[in-house]
Amino acid sequence: MVIHPLTTAIWPTLQAALQMAADAPHQGPTDLAAMLAKPQYSGLLAQSAEGPALGYLLWQQAAETADIIHLWVSPAARRQGVGMALLQAFSAQARAKNITEIYLEVAVNNPAATALYQAWGAQAVGRRPRYYPHPQEAIDALVFKHSGPF
Repeated sequence: MVIHPLTTAIWPTLQAALQMAADAPHQGPTDLAAMLAKPQYSGLLAQSAEGPALGYLLWQQAAETADIIHLWVSPAARRQGVGMALLQAFSAQARAKNITEIYLEVAVNNPAATALYQAWGAQAVGRRPRYYPHPQEAIDALVFKHSGPF
């Protein structure tokens, strides 16, 4: 596995994976590309040696704080360390950019992601009611904070 900065040059690799995934983020690939074009957003792409995208992490920085906007891993690559590898690569960038706090949200019905963020060192600090849209009923989000060290 190789982790690259997510740039417009390698965007097609991620776009192809997202179009094939039933559980891709609620923002479409073009929305993610538009976010990535803004200077406050950065991203990382995990890619297999064969070339397919395994996952990505997109974040926004404001001063010494960062918000993880998306962390997505391809269903075929889950439980293989891709998510943690992306978080560790992001941690290295956070150190380099003097980020002191990182925030993120995760759906309360996603125990695998909750366990991943806790293993990374983030702690639940709040809850956002009805944060994620869902056809039957909106889903609450847990708010996590990681204060380092990264």
